Amino acid sequence: MTETRVLDTSLLLGRRFKLWHYLVSHSHLLIRSSIDVRETTNIDLWFVNVRYVDLGVYLGEISLDEPTEEERIRLRVHDEFLDEHQVTAIISDSGRGLVVSSFVHIEENKLDFFETPYGGIGELSGGIGNLPRE
Repeated sequence: MTETRVLDTSLLLGRRFKLWHYLVSHSHLLIRSSIDVRETTNIDLWFVNVRYVDLGVYLGEISLDEPTEEERIRLRVHDEFLDEHQVTAIISDSGRGLVVSSFVHIEENKLDFFETPYGGIGELSGGIGNLPRE
């Protein structure tokens, strides 16, 4: 069942976001505004038990919204159990995107570039240099 909570979306203001990480086997999705020369922290939106994603990679500034009735009708075609999950509409520079999940969390952190907020699951622990070579 979905967990409904009020999210602190004030952390999103003035930040630029990217679809950062998606782990199919554990159904985790991470959208991040990362540490850079202007920002000293990451802002992470992470979704658990992801059932559906319709997003671009480079999102820019974002805000969150409830799905429209038309979007809910369109999603029902993809997922007959839609009403048991949370639908998050993400408004970005490129339009509206949707994520269907059981849980969404927003946090500010100082995780390393390759770390994820959901622990060791799917992390590139040794950095990109340890990825298998073709």
